Amino acid sequence: MDRKLRVVQFGCGKMSVYFMRYVIEKGAEVVGALDINPDVIGKDIGEIIGADPLGVTVSDFSDADALLQAAKPDVAIVATLSTIPDIEEMFATCARNGVSAISIAEEAVYPWNSSPLHTQRLDALAKEHGVTLSGSGYPDMYWGVLIDTLAGSMHRITKIKGSSSYNVEDYGMALAKGHGAGLSAEEFDKEIGKYNGLSAEEQAAARERVREILAALHQLPGPQRMVLILRDMQGLSYEELAVALEISVGTVKSRLSRAREALRKLLPENFW
Repeated sequence: MDRKLRVVQFGCGKMSVYFMRYVIEKGAEVVGALDINPDVIGKDIGEIIGADPLGVTVSDFSDADALLQAAKPDVAIVATLSTIPDIEEMFATCARNGVSAISIAEEAVYPWNSSPLHTQRLDALAKEHGVTLSGSGYPDMYWGVLIDTLAGSMHRITKIKGSSSYNVEDYGMALAKGHGAGLSAEEFDKEIGKYNGLSAEEQAAARERVREILAALHQLPGPQRMVLILRDMQGLSYEELAVALEISVGTVKSRLSRAREALRKLLPENFW
């Protein structure tokens, strides 16, 4: 390429400071930035990253289409929230404007199982407009695999116990909200704490059951796996499934029945 790579930044919180710096340090240029925070909108990105003014100001998310059409970026970086439903509209906006995009959203690493309907829509949109929508991975993968690597060098392991801690303030409001910052003790117990009331042994047993279910799901034919996930994990109604999968309600019910029976046969007899 005989010119600088042109980048638009979605989300101008704490994580974006590093991304925009990296873009500039690697010889590309930030040609636009978007956010919903009124305290950030209108600021020069140079002020946000701790540099001299760069002549690029932060626009409101509602102006994304106009910005992408005017700036004509090669790629967009989406650094806002964690799930595919959270970032779907940003990805879709990029795709409709012919801009490839990459996101640090954790679920974007492989969202086909966890958010198949949203992912299906984005996949079709990306193919229609000839762009790439992708996830970059996230730090948990690094230190998670590091434990596996160290454990692999041991002759015998009887127990692994660990803990981690970090300051959510370093990551911005999205992560702080996801961790319950600002909730009362009662609200925290209701919205977040209820998932952590198991003992270490109970959590291990639950994880093993999830692993067995996922392994069995991956052995099912694609159509059966999809209908199971959408119905039993995502909670879609028969009518919604029929629309999403472009089949009749009767076909949805029969396919779901066959899928559940096939899943039962793949799991241990005493599983349920």
